[in-house]
Amino acid sequence: FVLSAVLAPISFGLVQARVSEALGLLPVMTSTGIAGVTVGCILTDARIDKVQANKLASAGHGGLSRAIRPVHTDFDGDTLFCLASGKKPVLNLLLLQTAAAYAVERAVVAAATEGAAYEVNYDESEEDGEE
Repeated sequence: FVLSAVLAPISFGLVQARVSEALGLLPVMTSTGIAGVTVGCILTDARIDKVQANKLASAGHGGLSRAIRPVHTDFDGDTLFCLASGKKPVLNLLLLQTAAAYAVERAVVAAATEGAAYEVNYDESEEDGEE
């Protein structure tokens, strides 16, 4: 509680100091933190604001808790972010949150069981708009 009270003035707004993201630095400081860090990004084409994006990222933590045991310990930096393109209107935010939790769960399981089978190809011509 004391840490939360001290950080409260700088925990909201455009610039934020957040403990969970700081814990993401544990693997840099000690190799024992590597196994416990999960960082992910939920991507959507929904038209959502910052508050809804935060809710969507929070809902994704349900997927982490279904796929990782133990999750959210004192020594890991489990963090999810949400990015939205805003191309499609949101008809039901609850349905979107449920889908996000399920997608995160499936992504964690796939990464843990099939991750080595995927090959990443980066095509710079797509970045420049060339075909």
